[in-house]
Amino acid sequence: MTAALTLYRETGSLAERLDPRSKIVAAGVAVVALIASDSLPFKATVVLALVVAWVTARLGLKLLAGTLASLTFFFLTTLILRGVIRGAAAPDATLWGPLRVSPSGLLDGATMCCQIAGIVLALTVLVRSTEPIQLAEGGERLLAPLKRFDVPAHEAVMMFSIALRFLPIMLREVGRMQAAQLARGGGIQRGNALQRTRAVVPLVIPVVIVALVRARELAEAMDSRGYRGDVGRTAIRAYRLGAADVVLIVGVATLLGVAVVGRLV
Repeated sequence: MTAALTLYRETGSLAERLDPRSKIVAAGVAVVALIASDSLPFKATVVLALVVAWVTARLGLKLLAGTLASLTFFFLTTLILRGVIRGAAAPDATLWGPLRVSPSGLLDGATMCCQIAGIVLALTVLVRSTEPIQLAEGGERLLAPLKRFDVPAHEAVMMFSIALRFLPIMLREVGRMQAAQLARGGGIQRGNALQRTRAVVPLVIPVVIVALVRARELAEAMDSRGYRGDVGRTAIRAYRLGAADVVLIVGVATLLGVAVVGRLV
């Protein structure tokens, strides 16, 4: 499941054909709107809109259910902590066994859960519906004005792109090493909690070594091909904003405006 969430899937959907710059801006503005607002109905509306975007991108309901299910632990802990912490001193608190739980705290926890779900969905739709190379190019073009102030925009985007490509590779390596440990009678899936915790160390060390070896090989390959950053390089693709991109940007800008106004009123 984790590997599936980090890989681009070609579906031919409208979301995939959008300009990567508009998708990056839309995801970023949606995240900011979720953080700026403290209204549960607003956050729930944004999450619903992101679910519609997920369906439009043809990412599949099974993957959507798996993504939300992976956040169950965060949802439960957020609800419990918010309800109990605020319930300790809230006047509307009620006794649930030995704990004082506040309904307003539970409402606050539900609002936070919607925010977490919205952020995860926005970023997942962005990564799943955009080819990594296009994501990197779109990010670099958005950051291009900062180059005037000596901000290493190209280098930052390059590191992000490499990390995005390395993550699925490392996850596959973890899977291979887990299978090897299980074949030898060990692994993190056997024994009690303490034994499983100890089994993590012999799994992490080889993964780190493999990551360092692959990073060195990549650095040598880039150096042997004369890579010198963006000096003298031209773009391979020409991106133009279409009508759908403009509608998307206007839509998320409206969401942000509603969030800001609702926070100030």
